[in-house]
Amino acid sequence: MLTEINWTPSIGDPTLIGWVTVVFYFLTSALAFVTAYKYRYIKMDFRFWMLLAVFLFLLGVNKQLDIQSLFTEIGKAVAKKQGWYDNRRYFQLVFIIMFCVLSLTSMTFIGWMLRKEWRKFFFPLTGLLLLVSFIVIRAASFHHVDWFLKSGLFGVRMNWVLELSGIGWVMSSAVYWLKKIGKERTA
Repeated sequence: MLTEINWTPSIGDPTLIGWVTVVFYFLTSALAFVTAYKYRYIKMDFRFWMLLAVFLFLLGVNKQLDIQSLFTEIGKAVAKKQGWYDNRRYFQLVFIIMFCVLSLTSMTFIGWMLRKEWRKFFFPLTGLLLLVSFIVIRAASFHHVDWFLKSGLFGVRMNWVLELSGIGWVMSSAVYWLKKIGKERTA
């Protein structure tokens, strides 16, 4: 079965915008980590920013290693081996529904954790929601969804806009929080 898997670890998106996106993921992850460190004495703030830093780091790694393609190839090999590859559309739909439910559950859990302080985390949560929405849309990857993501204006693709907007929103939120703690210390 392993010989049927058509995946090798390589650069998943070797384009300029692909590398820019990876740099933005890692830079934003670093900013979130620094924010977590600066707020280490406030348990909820520390946990939120640390989880965000780890999530962004993993997304950056995945952006270039294209790990989801490995899982797709493993799924395809298993489906062929077990004889249900011809019905893959049904299983793809079930996977997408499960992925959406997991994403929604995760966002609901984060919202519940932050229920008393949700206003405090509104802006970084908005960026996170943009990113999770982009990931869910990419996971769906039906033909009309792929068309939408690859479409755009003036050579700028919608998937770039969605992904970089989410990252940028979280990045600007981290910068805001870092400036805020700097002002609090000097006041």
